[in-house]
Amino acid sequence: MKQYRVRFKLPKEIAGIFDFVEDKSDFVSRAIEWYISYGRESLERLKKIEAMLAGGICMTTRNRVESVQKDEIDDAFDDFVL
Repeated sequence: MKQYRVRFKLPKEIAGIFDFVEDKSDFVSRAIEWYISYGRESLERLKKIEAMLAGGICMTTRNRVESVQKDEIDDAFDDFVL
């Protein structure tokens, strides 16, 4: 488990989960493929949702900050689902 933590800079609990994966090379390959295909966009969507929840505001397409409504948060979650 220690080699995963060092090599991939994984937290101890994640390395422990990874230790139980049987086909590690396939798992890592699929994870990298997913991240390159969807990761950045997904992280941006999550950050948008986090900002909406934390601050109660959202950035409009015209770069204005407005109070967020419950439906807008629901829509942001719906957009996140792949």
